[in-house]
Amino acid sequence: MRKFIYLILILFLSLTSFGQSLQEGIRAIKLGHTLRAAARYVEAEESFKRGLYAAQNAGDKYWEGAAYEGLGLLNHDKENEEEAIIYLNKALVIYTKLGAEASKEAVAFLLKSWDKLSVPQYYGGIDVGSKGVKATAITVRLNSNSEYTYEVKYENTKNTEPMALTPQSNEETAKAIKLFLDTLINVHNVPIEKIYIVISSGLRQAMDMPANAGKEAELRKIIGTSINNPSKKIDILTPAQEAEYLTIGIVPPHLRLTSSIMDIGSGNTKGGYFVNDKDFEPISFGTATKSFAKTIKGVKPPPKDIKEFYEQGLWFIENGKAKELNDELSRKPGTKNRKRVYLVGGIVWAMNAYMHPEKIKELEDNIFVEINLKDAELFQKAAIRNYDSLIHPSLAHIADEKALDLAKTTLEKVRTTFDQESIIAGSLWLNAMMKEYCNSSTPKRFYFPKYGVIGWLSGYIVKQISEENRRKTD
Repeated sequence: MRKFIYLILILFLSLTSFGQSLQEGIRAIKLGHTLRAAARYVEAEESFKRGLYAAQNAGDKYWEGAAYEGLGLLNHDKENEEEAIIYLNKALVIYTKLGAEASKEAVAFLLKSWDKLSVPQYYGGIDVGSKGVKATAITVRLNSNSEYTYEVKYENTKNTEPMALTPQSNEETAKAIKLFLDTLINVHNVPIEKIYIVISSGLRQAMDMPANAGKEAELRKIIGTSINNPSKKIDILTPAQEAEYLTIGIVPPHLRLTSSIMDIGSGNTKGGYFVNDKDFEPISFGTATKSFAKTIKGVKPPPKDIKEFYEQGLWFIENGKAKELNDELSRKPGTKNRKRVYLVGGIVWAMNAYMHPEKIKELEDNIFVEINLKDAELFQKAAIRNYDSLIHPSLAHIADEKALDLAKTTLEKVRTTFDQESIIAGSLWLNAMMKEYCNSSTPKRFYFPKYGVIGWLSGYIVKQISEENRRKTD
C-alpha cells in the first residue's frame, strides 16, 4: 500500500513538473514576442528557443509551431530571409497537420506577402573530374515544403584529362578552372563566396595511387596560383559523398525514398539510395568505362585486335564482375525493392544518343527519358558487330529541324568522346549492371536524367546551403 502511495505521489509530482515546464515554455514564447518588439533580438531568440525546447519536451505540437513562428518573424526582422522562411514553413506544416486553420492561414499569408519563395539565389560549382572540368551556374530557391530546388542556368565542360596528373594536364586544368571561375563571376553574377570548387571521387582515386604520391599538392598549388586565390577551399569527395549529392541533385525529393541511382563514370561507378530523409546507403565499384577498358588492355598478352578486346571484356564480366555486382547489390535491399533506377554517366549518354537519337530532343525538353534493358543488350552487341552503323544511326525519322540539328551535334560529341574500346567496355559493364538490377521480383524502370553530368555538383551546392542554414537555425 505504501509503495502504491509513493508511486501516485511521484506521478503527481512528475505531471505537475511537466505542466509547469510547458507553462514556462509558453511564457518564454510570449516574452520572445515582447523582446522582439523591443528590438532586443538576441534575448528574443533565446526566449523563443527556450519555449521551443519546452514545447518539444512536452510533446505539444501547437506551441512548437508557435515557437517556430516566433523565430520566423524574428529572423524576418533581422533580414535573415532564408532562415525566416525555414522557420515559418516548419510552423505552417505543424499548423496544417493540427488543423489550426487561423494560424495556418496567417503564416501562409505572411509567406505569400513577403514573396521570398520566388526570389532565387545564384550559386556556382566547378567539378575537377578524372576526364575534365565541368562548371555549372544554378539558381536555388526554397519551395513551400522548405526543400531547396534548383534550376540550371549555365553548364559547360572542358576535357583536360586531369587524371594524367602531368604538368601539362595540370596547367590545362587550372586554366579551365580560371576560365570557368571568371565566367561564373563576370557573366552569371555569382559571388566568389558562392562558388564551390570540388575534386571528384574518380580523380581522387587516381591521386591516391602510390605512383601519384605528391600529385594532389601539385594540382592544388597550380590551381591556387591560376585563380590567384591559394586559400580558396577545394573539397575532395569520396564515391559515397558523390553518390549522395548526385541523388540530391537529380532525384525529385518526393521520389527519393522509392528510387536508387547509379553513376557509371570514367574511373569508378558509384550510387545508392536514401534509407530515410537523412541517411544515405552508398554503393561503389572500381570498375567504370575507362578503367574497365584499361583493365582489358592490361592483360598479358594484350588483345591483338578489337574482337579479342571484346572477348576479353566479356570474359571478365562472366568470370568475376557479374558476381561482384550480384554480391554487392544483393547486400543493398534498396536496389532490389525499388522500382525507379536513375542511371547516369557518359556511357548511358552514349547509349541513349546512338540507340535513340530522336530522344535527344526529348531529353532537352524534359528532365528524364526512359531507357530499358533491351537497349543495353542491343547496344553491347552493336559495339562489336555493327560499330560503324551504331555510331552513325539513321536520322531519317527525325522530321523536326531543331531535333535533327541537336541530334547531329550530340552524336558528333559522343563520337569524339568515346572510341570503340571505351564503348565496348562501357556497354559490357552497363548491360551487366542493368541485368543485375532486373534480377529481382520488383519490376524496374530505368531513367536517364538531363542533368546527369552536373547533377552531383548541383546536389553538392544544395547540400552545402542546407547545412549552412541548418547551422544558423539550430
